[in-house]
Amino acid sequence: MPRKYILASSLEAFEIHFGSKFPKTLSWEPPIVVSPGNESLIITQEKPGELTLSVFGLTPAWAKCRMQLINARAEGDKNPENN
Repeated sequence: MPRKYILASSLEAFEIHFGSKFPKTLSWEPPIVVSPGNESLIITQEKPGELTLSVFGLTPAWAKCRMQLINARAEGDKNPENN
């Protein structure tokens, strides 16, 4: 599974394609390559007409520090140090 993805579209292209608007109160400079830990655009079920920023990746609830994961491992909370 890839750990990064390329963001080749402009903010205006996202707004047109998804019929959503990016709030003018937020500022965002699109990166070319998005890696775990980078902010990127998402559309949520709660606000389907609005593009919002979110951090790509996940940090399990049991983790003591922020992790930059994109896959959940089978050992779950048995490896809290992620080693």
